Amino acid sequence: MASPRVLALCCGVLLGASATQLHRAHASAAAEEALPYDALRVFAEALTRVQTSYVDEVPTGKLMQGALRGMLSGLEPHSRYLDAEEYRDVSVGTAGKYEGIGVEVVDDDGALEVIAPLAGTPAEAAGIRSGDRIIAVDGAAVAELGYDESVRRVSGAIGTTVRLTVRRGKRKPFDLSLVREPVRLANVTSRLLQPSIGYLRVASFSSDVADSARAQVAELQKAAPLSALVLDLRGNAGGVVAAAIQLADAFLDAGTIVSEHGRIASANRRSEAKPGDVLDGKPLVVLVDAGTASAAEIVAGALQDNRRALLIGTRTFGKGLVQTITPLRTGDAMVLTTARYYTPSGRSIQAEGIVPDVVLPAVRRVDPGADQDYALLEAMNVIRGLIAFRAR
Repeated sequence: MASPRVLALCCGVLLGASATQLHRAHASAAAEEALPYDALRVFAEALTRVQTSYVDEVPTGKLMQGALRGMLSGLEPHSRYLDAEEYRDVSVGTAGKYEGIGVEVVDDDGALEVIAPLAGTPAEAAGIRSGDRIIAVDGAAVAELGYDESVRRVSGAIGTTVRLTVRRGKRKPFDLSLVREPVRLANVTSRLLQPSIGYLRVASFSSDVADSARAQVAELQKAAPLSALVLDLRGNAGGVVAAAIQLADAFLDAGTIVSEHGRIASANRRSEAKPGDVLDGKPLVVLVDAGTASAAEIVAGALQDNRRALLIGTRTFGKGLVQTITPLRTGDAMVLTTARYYTPSGRSIQAEGIVPDVVLPAVRRVDPGADQDYALLEAMNVIRGLIAFRAR
């Protein structure tokens, strides 16, 4: 809310431009828009009625917290209110470890939509998939609990069990019981697929991911000079955006990585790559799927638009909104969407996702019968073709 002084200065400029009634009306309307007195009066009346007439006495702080939760959650699924405990937990994702079942979700009209289960977690072991909708937690409907309470109930003490009711496509809802565990993310893993072809798996983006990825590529290069690399971003639900920008930069010598556009000046940013491609331009293939989201889509979009890599897999999730966390004087915080991400070519990621260069059927990563990763096999075929073409 603007201060009275700022409002007076703004109005003075407008009124100084003309003495007509029309301009006075416009100035008055601008001030009223900045300070919605009528709406605040209605809110105050409702608050007073609840305080005086509700069947149980409710602390004013709790009522205000509920009002803020409702205001933010009504914008879109990613803006939300955090109490002090939730605010403390936000830093967990950047540290690369936490306790729970290991699943990334968003609010989806009375359900928790799964972006992706995290690798090596109870959620992945239980068979939870990207696109699943959790509709109940321990028998309580998510639609009645609300997003924040549902997420809180999924969390719990290590060794305890949570029962999730899951809806998958048009199938009848089914229950899954998961035991909560310490979840320590192996964010970056690597190996040689063949003597000169490396494989780099990035499961999520914590603050040290880019440094770890560079180090592991260097180790692969020591074992055998790489002629190509597969970067696996499947099931990567995102994380620290700065780390994603740094990872994309590791494979680029120049070009835009991502741009952010919002209403205020500070929300408008463009990230550019610096010289220094760790592969020296050698072929790069990126694996993506419906669980590739947010920060992972920034990497995929940057490498695709700069023609640095071929993307293989299925359309990505489509989470392209920038959230800013603002602490409040109460110790709580608000997460507010302040901008949208755009790929170097100007494509919006939000609700659209990224279509790979080579689109594969939406099948499970590993076929239990053949124990084969079909997307990885396709990536190897593409890489062999690229290496042969370069050798001509």
